[in-house]
Amino acid sequence: MAETRKLHELAITPQTLIEDNKSLLATKRIEAWYAAKTEGGLTGVISCSDARVSVTTAFGTPNIVSIRTVAAGGLRDKEDPMSWVFSHKGAGKFMVLEHFDGEQFRFGECPKGCGGLGEKEKMVGQEEDLSTCGEVYDAIDYVRRHVDHHDMVLQAMITASKLTRLTNAPVLAAAIDHRTYKVFPLAELSGDNFRSSIRLADLIDYDPGKLYYMGIPTLNLAWTPGPFHSLIMANQTVVSERANNRSFFESQRVQNPRAVVISTEIRPAGARYPKTFGEPNTGFMVRLPYIKEKDGIVLSEQELCIAFAQAGYALSHAATAQQGGSFYGTDTIIIETPSMELTQRIATKLQETQAYQDWKKSRGKQLIGVQVNNAKTIEAVLFSK
Repeated sequence: MAETRKLHELAITPQTLIEDNKSLLATKRIEAWYAAKTEGGLTGVISCSDARVSVTTAFGTPNIVSIRTVAAGGLRDKEDPMSWVFSHKGAGKFMVLEHFDGEQFRFGECPKGCGGLGEKEKMVGQEEDLSTCGEVYDAIDYVRRHVDHHDMVLQAMITASKLTRLTNAPVLAAAIDHRTYKVFPLAELSGDNFRSSIRLADLIDYDPGKLYYMGIPTLNLAWTPGPFHSLIMANQTVVSERANNRSFFESQRVQNPRAVVISTEIRPAGARYPKTFGEPNTGFMVRLPYIKEKDGIVLSEQELCIAFAQAGYALSHAATAQQGGSFYGTDTIIIETPSMELTQRIATKLQETQAYQDWKKSRGKQLIGVQVNNAKTIEAVLFSK
């Protein structure tokens, strides 16, 4: 808890972001990322935007291609705007990482802890309302349209299955207990090969009583050679190191990041800003998908709308937060793109949303715009205070 308080007490300003990105630790982590890229040693991870989930922390490495979305949802198996990432030779393997609160887990019951999956569970039995992207498109619409299932195992498996259609690399479906940071491998998919401890019948005929009868259905990769073996072993070391850290366990009970980060960057924020976002529960991350073209990147209005909807989940909770509750300390928004002009345009559009306006009236302190190129922060500007 003390460490979390220290992180929340750190000032976040344009200057501190620039200095953090130029620090020796950030430089080392970025250099390690590019070295791994040349060897095909990066791991692409689709994980939840939830601030309590830090993939670089979970596996003790900065060598992650980071794709953060609410409930790790939104992947399309056709024409996904991030498809160029999934075919990149720098990433030798991919993972879909859902999360849950291990303290709340009960045998025979669906795991709890992910806010996005919790919202999806409320929709079970309701008629689907596929509203178009517009003023009414908010976090609930995002969950309804882009999260496939309320159960973390099925959500991970569905997304992993979609991912196999976009990459020839092996894919791991997994879940992390965000309180202890233990990662549970669920299934490994590679080409036509499928390995899992889960019976297909339990996936087709969903029954949490059967699926979780013996706990989280885990595929034992720790002692099995394979593409994910080293990551699982590294995670065991991380879990062991934090096992007696009660303050960390308690600090992960409630999601309370300092900032909401909307970014086009695929290099993890924890690698680029180790002092600011190097620990869990410091940033609610939303990936801003784009298409790469010769003259730069292209952002569609639809993808921007979807990103705002996800950021709106955090902002709307922050606007009504009570002391000690989720997002009570969320007073900063950071927008990152390769162009300050583009960052400014996005910031202007965000300020027109109801979620932003409600947050600004109650909790909001500052909106910072950043120009970032190849993990380097070129410029950072305070747009709103």
